[in-house]
Amino acid sequence: MNKGITSCVVLVALVAATCTCMDGCRGRPEGNYFDGELELRAVGPGRMELLKPFAYIDGEGETWTVPVGRITDGASIPQVFWSVVGSPFTGNYLRAAVVHDRYCEDEVGPWREVHRMFYEACLCAGVSDTKARLLYAAVYHFGPRWPDPGRADAEVAFSAPVVEALARSEGIPTGVSLENPTYRPEMRQITFRANEVNLRATRDQARTKQQEFIAALGRSLERRPDVEVATDLERVSRIDELPVNDSRALLGRIETRVESVNDPRLTEQFEQFVQARQQLQAANVMEARILETQERLFEDIKRYVERESPSLEEIERYPFE
Repeated sequence: MNKGITSCVVLVALVAATCTCMDGCRGRPEGNYFDGELELRAVGPGRMELLKPFAYIDGEGETWTVPVGRITDGASIPQVFWSVVGSPFTGNYLRAAVVHDRYCEDEVGPWREVHRMFYEACLCAGVSDTKARLLYAAVYHFGPRWPDPGRADAEVAFSAPVVEALARSEGIPTGVSLENPTYRPEMRQITFRANEVNLRATRDQARTKQQEFIAALGRSLERRPDVEVATDLERVSRIDELPVNDSRALLGRIETRVESVNDPRLTEQFEQFVQARQQLQAANVMEARILETQERLFEDIKRYVERESPSLEEIERYPFE
């Protein structure tokens, strides 16, 4: 099936699956409902655009809105868990996921309340209680978090060493060990967040260095045109997509050009470009390890949720081994 046909099938399926629950929905608390029909269209791989206003009204009467034109990609539910809980575009929790996506992406309100809303909205959408708790475990322990604007210490979230800052933003005393039984679940999450923050910072810095070199090489070509290098310049920005032998040959040609220019600044930027590429490769390895660990921990909590049917508070306090 080609991409165009697939997109149409997805859109038809999504529209056919929508409804408006004006008389309340199954689940807790009673009185919550979705307001409006969820109509989406595919705008790219794994990306959907909202065509009509849509909202979820929770049991306390609070309205959680998603404006027309909003793009959703299901990212608020970590993709590493889709194979276990299902893709947000195919599960019956699609309506809850669209609302959750909006509030996670915009970091609106306390993240704990946003994740609680998602659990309640899942029940409202007809998700079984067990699966709703499993989804809650996924987003609470592995989904997005952000500084709580209602906490006095929120502004320090990223101004100190990452682990310490995240611990402070969670209200955890300074110097608490990862193995402290009282704070173990929170500290494990903070360790994950710190890894993710460091990973993003590494990638951002590396890409900046790469872009600086590409711009400098472009200026060099303006002064001394070289058709072959000009062609290579178009490829160097996507060098990591090339086969290993092709990327090595490309770097070799670029290095020869840099040496011929005899510009110390350009030479330095090329060296930084090579180092940045190595950093990105290391970041990919780190990310794979993080995802592997998350999968293992999620399988652990999945067994717990399915076996014990814990409360949300127990899920939040789950002591990962």
